[in-house]
Amino acid sequence: MRTNYKLLQYSWETDPKVKEWKIAYDATPPMQFPKRIKYGGEWVWSVPDNEPGPKDVRSDEQFNNDWFIRTCEAWDRLDEKKHVRDVQTIKNKIRSQLIRIHKLKNGDRSVCWRRPLESELSTLEWLEYMEKGIDQKYKIHWTEYVDYVNVRFGLKIRKDVLTDHEIKKSKLIIDLAPNPVAIGGANDE
Repeated sequence: MRTNYKLLQYSWETDPKVKEWKIAYDATPPMQFPKRIKYGGEWVWSVPDNEPGPKDVRSDEQFNNDWFIRTCEAWDRLDEKKHVRDVQTIKNKIRSQLIRIHKLKNGDRSVCWRRPLESELSTLEWLEYMEKGIDQKYKIHWTEYVDYVNVRFGLKIRKDVLTDHEIKKSKLIIDLAPNPVAIGGANDE
């Protein structure tokens, strides 16, 4: 987990192998796209004379780190109010998905449409990684986003999806219950 986005550096600033790749990559001409041209009275697609660029030598971890830094640079252009609202929206979506999964596991029929549990769990993972998909290269966990907002604006946003009322209720249950069975836990017999 990345805790302070201000201390992160691009992989080509820290790894000489990646630095060589970056220099070669920047030296390649921009990619040309095929165009429609008229050839012999017919419209055909042209074949551009592109030289393939050098193969990316970064590991998935380095690529993800570079992706996170570029994303932080884009986030730097937004104001505090937008970030706080985005954090609240993400937490609400995750919370509602957790409620759906809980209802589905308990056999509650009030779930609007019934999807398999595996599908609901993959949706939860998709939401946890800020709706960026499941691809390893582009993963930014929502708690890293909360860390970014806290560091940038000096806030103390909690990294849980429970409301204040639910936190008070859970503390009350834990304080009153003598054993896990009393609060609905598994019996260890």
